[in-house]
Amino acid sequence: MSIIQQFAENVALTPAKAAVIFGDEIVSYQQLACHVSSVSNNLLARGVKKGDHIAVLLPNSIEFVILMLVAANIGVVLVPHNMTLSDEALSRALHAADIKHVVAWSALIPDLKSVFDNALNQEALLISVGGASDGCISLNVLLSDTQTTCLANHNIPPGQAYILTMTSGSTGDPKPIVLSQSTKEKRAKAAIQLYGVTSKDIVLVATPMYHSLAERLVLIPLISGGSCVVMGSYTAKKWIDEVVEHDVSFSIVVSSQLKQILSELKVSRLPLDSLRCLVSSSERLPDAVREEMKQLLTCGFHECYGASEISIATNLDHQFTQVASVGTAAPNVDVQILNDDRVLAKVGEAGEIICKTPMLFSGYYNKAEKTEAAMWGDYFCTGDVGRLDDSGFLTFLGRKKDIIITGGINIYPKDIEDALNTHPNIVECAVIPLLDDSLGEKLTAVVVAKTGVNISVRELQRLCAKELADYQQPRHYTFSTSIPKNTMGKVMKKVLIQQLSDQTDAGL
Repeated sequence: MSIIQQFAENVALTPAKAAVIFGDEIVSYQQLACHVSSVSNNLLARGVKKGDHIAVLLPNSIEFVILMLVAANIGVVLVPHNMTLSDEALSRALHAADIKHVVAWSALIPDLKSVFDNALNQEALLISVGGASDGCISLNVLLSDTQTTCLANHNIPPGQAYILTMTSGSTGDPKPIVLSQSTKEKRAKAAIQLYGVTSKDIVLVATPMYHSLAERLVLIPLISGGSCVVMGSYTAKKWIDEVVEHDVSFSIVVSSQLKQILSELKVSRLPLDSLRCLVSSSERLPDAVREEMKQLLTCGFHECYGASEISIATNLDHQFTQVASVGTAAPNVDVQILNDDRVLAKVGEAGEIICKTPMLFSGYYNKAEKTEAAMWGDYFCTGDVGRLDDSGFLTFLGRKKDIIITGGINIYPKDIEDALNTHPNIVECAVIPLLDDSLGEKLTAVVVAKTGVNISVRELQRLCAKELADYQQPRHYTFSTSIPKNTMGKVMKKVLIQQLSDQTDAGL
């Protein structure tokens, strides 16, 4: 069954049950269905057609959830964007995705009017959320008919594009990732099966909804009959408060959030008894964080590895294993390693992680060559580096672009970062190459220490000398108060390199 059919079944079964909780607002399945029906009918009446691409610039909100279901209902294609994109980056992204209409947060619209005027034709709808805006239709107007439920069967083909997830929009050529309704439904179903989600679960969404992880967390309860708690903005304290207040039982968080949640839990000592299962995503947890979380949590605790193009590729269940990896292949997924000669690597040999999965994206929109270049037969080439052991456990070593080559030897920053993260007073670290007049590239470790704690370079040198080979030793250590990350908690090494280079040029 399609996304909207499964949602409609739950509307019929439990119309009064909370479907979405956002702050103090609770929307039942029946109310949500009425909202979806009203917006669907009003968009169609205003000339919106199946297959139209609609840009979405919204914070996490109930309106975002409504739009996801509207798209599933009438076959329009949502193209969510990061609200903090520069005008130039947003303009490139709108053109790359052939945007026909826009739904935007009202406060953004005045400053972006010229961008929209340049990207849209005269027939385009510009819909405001969160308030009225000149020249726009308020979403509230499209919600005018909320008394009837008509989730009509619009015969949307399973392979129809549903969401275009943007990548590389802020720094280079935008590559919209095409995800069909069928693929998004399969991804939600795979998580439901892997983590045992049922209609009794209350699912917490704490990452930005323009990203595929949050979208999956929204769909999981709506097709399984559970309830979804959406956070407008994230802090570790807010996350814990939401779990306690709403008896949250399941969530997937990014690893950087989990580190912050751990720090907050160590102070508050609040029990999270309602949690049944918690999953860490994005990057592998440092061993120390992983062990502390296992001691604090009484629920199931997993780690996973994946990418927007393939969804979850591996699963690590900490109830059954102590292996310091990102786990083994998820059900129906095949994970392999490709060496530099573009042949499958031997056990234990490092190379590019490739995945064959039924949850594969449909390609990059209007970029057939890039799509073809990203594939090795039926396998997607992730651009990440890892190795498989003889039991099928995957060790994640970082991005291919982050590999540092010195003296003809590949150095994987993740190995060095893992060693440094064993220091009890290091909050986080990143290893990068910095240009050096005499050395070419200088292996540099950027370290964030706990507040009020001084760490000497000498003790870091001793730690690395004990844990790492000679060629892996950082040649320089620098201390910082923070490390730049994107909204999904991933370290932005290019930004970090630029920051440190600028400081060097300024003589700081």
